[in-house]
Amino acid sequence: MDQPCDPDPCVQPLGACCFHDGHCEQLQQAACTAAGGEVWTMDLPCEPNQCVQPTGACCFDDGHCEVLTAAGCEAGAGIFEGDDAVCDPNPCPQPVHGDLNCDGFVDFGDINPFVLALSNPSVYQQTYPDCNILNGDMNCDGTVDFGDINPFVTCLSTGDCDCP
Repeated sequence: MDQPCDPDPCVQPLGACCFHDGHCEQLQQAACTAAGGEVWTMDLPCEPNQCVQPTGACCFDDGHCEVLTAAGCEAGAGIFEGDDAVCDPNPCPQPVHGDLNCDGFVDFGDINPFVLALSNPSVYQQTYPDCNILNGDMNCDGTVDFGDINPFVTCLSTGDCDCP
């Protein structure tokens, strides 16, 4: 039995159509391409989703940046800057060493918040929720502890608040 092949009488198979944002849809290949899909794999289901997940810049409290997936960033307690965001140049806010009350200045108003950050970090975070406790990491070792006292005093008295 002769049948013409144009238009194609055969049912086209479905497959996993992967999009740039990492989501998957079951589509025919032509529909996948028309919808902007980037990868199509015949007969592959979308559950579990096997599409490559996009990455982007993930910012951490200490100001460093890593390229991760949104889920990986969230799992690491970072802030995801968006798909395809880059870490060079670093988009992450940097700690302002010495400004423990986050008023934009390093002055005597930072002494009590500094003591609170040292003595009771959880109460410090409750009292200054929009402030990064690592502003008190004056010796830049990644923690706020008694090793930060002398550099904090130097910062207050000389204005030299950079890491040693």
